[in-house]
Amino acid sequence: MKNIFNRNYKKYDAWYDKNKFAYLSELIAIRTKLPKIGRGLEIGVGTGRFAKPLQDVGYEIVGIDISAKMLKEARKKGTRGLIEGDACCLPFPESAFDAAISVGTLHLITDWWLALREITRVTRRSLFTVLREGLNYKATPNGVYKELLKKYGYSYDHPGKGLWKLQEIIKPTRSMFVTSYNTNINESIAFLSEKAFSLQWNVPNGLHRKAMRELRRMFSKDGTYGCDVFVHEWEVNAVRDCLSRPTT
Repeated sequence: MKNIFNRNYKKYDAWYDKNKFAYLSELIAIRTKLPKIGRGLEIGVGTGRFAKPLQDVGYEIVGIDISAKMLKEARKKGTRGLIEGDACCLPFPESAFDAAISVGTLHLITDWWLALREITRVTRRSLFTVLREGLNYKATPNGVYKELLKKYGYSYDHPGKGLWKLQEIIKPTRSMFVTSYNTNINESIAFLSEKAFSLQWNVPNGLHRKAMRELRRMFSKDGTYGCDVFVHEWEVNAVRDCLSRPTT
């Protein structure tokens, strides 16, 4: 995973410029919910797109990420308090932070429950997450790509637990609809072609090329599809209690 982000960090960072309305809406929503007093931890800080503007308005934010190149880009932006490290083994004492933020990270972590245990260990109050959900997902390029692979007899998913699945296991304490925005179909197909989405990382190259040929035929015209954005707040004690229950 580290190598994938070190290789594609510029593409991931560029998403925020191409989807500025959605990004700024997410940032404002997190600012509205995040307690101003105390320390915050961003898990998967990336290139500093959230930590830096939060720091600029007075929040004390520490950011951790597994990708050295992501962190290098974040430092260029002036982001402070950055640490290279693993979410499953956080280098902080218990209850070191008042709140934690995770944007587009948990579905990338294979041992997502270990990451959640670590987050709840070092956080006193709440975890805030952002969920971007494509409307009519099965008709989007990502959804069609996934269905094509199923047709070829290949099943796959994200390495970790997507928030859309996690919220079925652990119900968020509070949820807030933020905004809707449109995503360009050709840009999504270009991202898919480079196997940049986490649900593609283990897809065999031959099957990937076959799916992309058919996908391009199906989406021969330019267009957009809609996405909804939500901010979820999870009380740390509730997450901790759920993780401590025996699984069946």
